[in-house]
Amino acid sequence: MRVSRMEMDSIPSIGQELKSKVSVLAVDDLKANLISLEQVLNSDEVEVVSALSGAEALRKILKAEYCCILLDIRMPGMDGFEVAQIIRADPVFAQTPIIFVTAEAKDQEAVFQGYESGAVDFLIKPLSPQVIRAKVRVFADLYRQRKALDKSQLIAKLYGQLKESNEELKQYTTIASHDMREPLRRIHCLVDLLKIEAEELSNTEINEICDDLMRCTVEGLALVDDFRELTQIVNADCDLAPSSLSDILTTIVEAKREEIEKRGIRVKIDASPIVNANADLVKELFRSLIDNALVHTGEQTIDIEFASERKSDTGEWVFTVYNSGSSIDESKRETIFKPFARLASYQKWQHLGLGLTKAKKIVERHHGRIWVESLKNGVSFRFTLPGKKNDKIAK
Repeated sequence: MRVSRMEMDSIPSIGQELKSKVSVLAVDDLKANLISLEQVLNSDEVEVVSALSGAEALRKILKAEYCCILLDIRMPGMDGFEVAQIIRADPVFAQTPIIFVTAEAKDQEAVFQGYESGAVDFLIKPLSPQVIRAKVRVFADLYRQRKALDKSQLIAKLYGQLKESNEELKQYTTIASHDMREPLRRIHCLVDLLKIEAEELSNTEINEICDDLMRCTVEGLALVDDFRELTQIVNADCDLAPSSLSDILTTIVEAKREEIEKRGIRVKIDASPIVNANADLVKELFRSLIDNALVHTGEQTIDIEFASERKSDTGEWVFTVYNSGSSIDESKRETIFKPFARLASYQKWQHLGLGLTKAKKIVERHHGRIWVESLKNGVSFRFTLPGKKNDKIAK
């Protein structure tokens, strides 16, 4: 999964991480004991957060990270063993070191139960300030080192993502600059023609040349817009949230209502799940697939159908966007997703632009797959998206 720009901006340096102030959670039902721990441990490097019960400790664990937990065993209600078992059962907090505090130095059964509950160490009352400071210092240093390692790995991941994005953009820039030469070359030739033969050309011929110039300009601008949109997709944060496919499709179809009605296109939507996705990117994904169907079927009257199905083994959704009227050779099914692909077999339309490249990149940003299936009387584009977060799959 990509790291968002907001996360990148919030990453402290490794040096800062190694010097950062850490928190210790102290749990005891006696206020006096907590005050003593605060007096011994509070410093520029360590802050003690106190809890008077197991229930309060569990609430505070949910709100912050701690380098270690000093946990009294004998407390009314929920004792230290129960608290430790609950903490260890949660993968998010399972790695937080727990140090049991007890007055029962000779109670071997309590010691054994403590280690079984997940303790990494014991402190015997009355507590020695020197001993407790030394133990907490060890766990504080280990915590800082682990956080610094996490940051180092995150920075390496960010570097890899940046390198990958730059390579993609370099490839797209090379292809786009090559394709921009054609409309610019035609504009240059047409302008030369006007300059040299303007006096000999009829108004009709001049108008035809102006129309050609306009078409070349529109094509060039479309290439620029395509490249700009693809660049945005490559660099965009892909924050996921539950998104309604029905709402997204309804919005897109309504925006293209005029063209759909003009061509007598029949639209059928049988895809209304909630998916865990970036709504803006998914909207662009469907828009690209619809535009592809409209552009590359000429002026035909076609059917466009949207369907979905849930995969029971992975929980992901498989979507199908079908349009009648055109087909693609099997040998060309991978080529169409490449930037500015040209397919002579895709009816008379050879230049595919970046629409399908954008669609593929958006699906990949969601860790999905996209492929094309050519039918006798049409084409089906199929792709996967993750299901709604925490959504259970019906058995």
